Amino acid sequence: MAKDPNSMVFDENGYRLRASCLCFRDSTEQEVALVTSRHHHGWVVPGGGIEHGEDAEHCAIRELHEEAGVIGSSTGLLKVFDNDAKKTKTTVFTAVATKELDTWPEAESSLARRRGWFTLQEAHKHLSQIKPVQKLYIEEMLSRSSGHAT
Repeated sequence: MAKDPNSMVFDENGYRLRASCLCFRDSTEQEVALVTSRHHHGWVVPGGGIEHGEDAEHCAIRELHEEAGVIGSSTGLLKVFDNDAKKTKTTVFTAVATKELDTWPEAESSLARRRGWFTLQEAHKHLSQIKPVQKLYIEEMLSRSSGHAT
């Protein structure tokens, strides 16, 4: 779905503000939700542009629902990632799934998104193929799990 350019939010440096959500299936944090990409053949982290009047955390949880069909409860901020090549700044939150829906907005649309649950290592492998910036989200999570936050 193409975004209305008037609904996009930018920072003072001209970076488009985005939010994403690394959502775990449960509190063990063993599996994370990814969705099929609308632009490539592969898997991506649910996320999208922050809308006017919306905070980053709300956006991340909204995108999780719209793209992955998961209702989640935020467990906090992971990190803010800059993508200089695309001029985006993405605030990434972690969450735990509270409900998986059978149908959801972007599964029912022409996008026909699918949801998958992957270990952090599997997710890293998938993201390395088409979304190298998003693989950094997984690396940050893995470093925190091992006690070496960056």
